[in-house]
Amino acid sequence: MLSRIRAFSPVKSINNEIARVKNIRLRYYFYSLMFFGLFCGSEKKMKKNLCIFTILLFCTGVVCAADPAEGYWISWDEKTDKATGGWYIHVNSDGMLYGEMLSAAGFTPETKAYGAKGKKPYKNFPVAGNPEDMPLVGTPWIFCMKKVKDGIWAGGNIVDPGDGNLYKCKITYHGASGAKPAWLEVLGEIGLGIGRSQRWRLSSEEEASSIW
Repeated sequence: MLSRIRAFSPVKSINNEIARVKNIRLRYYFYSLMFFGLFCGSEKKMKKNLCIFTILLFCTGVVCAADPAEGYWISWDEKTDKATGGWYIHVNSDGMLYGEMLSAAGFTPETKAYGAKGKKPYKNFPVAGNPEDMPLVGTPWIFCMKKVKDGIWAGGNIVDPGDGNLYKCKITYHGASGAKPAWLEVLGEIGLGIGRSQRWRLSSEEEASSIW
């Protein structure tokens, strides 16, 4: 868990935001193709297509808009104030939020979930098989999170691959404020409000993938 937030860097923050919406160029290219395809023809056809284009543009923008919780994040140990892993948080086609580790401090990409030995498969876990056989990196340890509102997700679970335990999970995005960069509050609990939370720092794909 992060107990002291690093100094805010405007340039780095901008780069992180670009990474979180990395498909924006593709969307612009798509709009350009739509524009030239729809507005070739008679004036009557152009007016009709203008209406269609406006509707499609709005709908596509809504669908492609990323939730602020999506992106690359660094998890921290509150006692040592050191990074423990890099994460990629994203929304799947089923509309739910998932999270995979891209790197884990002190472990190689081939390391299995060492703490999950003897654990039975988790209910609704998106990957079939025994947890102890799954790699730390690339496995969706955060899964089936449901959207409460923008930046807030709950109703899913998080697995601690260090001990294999399953926890209820809630994720809350906190935007940048003054010199403080954006951060993610990740809460894991066993029930009745008993659990703990971590503060994850906004990162880039490159940084989140290089914590070993």
